[in-house]
Amino acid sequence: SISAELAADLVESVSRHTQYVQHLAHLAFYFTPESGTMTAAELEQSIQTLIKDNQPLFQSEFEQLSKQQVAFLRMLMSGVTSGFTKSENLKKFDLNSSAAVSKILAALEKKDIIDRYGTEVNFTDPVFRLWLNRILS
Repeated sequence: SISAELAADLVESVSRHTQYVQHLAHLAFYFTPESGTMTAAELEQSIQTLIKDNQPLFQSEFEQLSKQQVAFLRMLMSGVTSGFTKSENLKKFDLNSSAAVSKILAALEKKDIIDRYGTEVNFTDPVFRLWLNRILS
């Protein structure tokens, strides 16, 4: 069984992405002893397994990114959600210019790494974001 709190954590850990919720739930129950209740440790083990299972694909995608695209993703991972072209963000994340940021946004969207909704930018793949967070930290 699983507590309501851990169920919510499971769903939120993959940003409510239905395919990943299902896959992660399967892994979590696989790692949970038959006679027991799932713990945070089993959930974390499941998340790590999900990331590891997808690592070859993520690594391949990452290797195709330019230095500037990686710098922009670092900015997103740091929590910057707007003001991407502010001079302090350009300087802090070693981005060339606001025009470069516009090109980076378009390229990352074309590669299906991010989605843009107005001024909001999100990762299309929440597990890629988890993997990226681990390698860029």
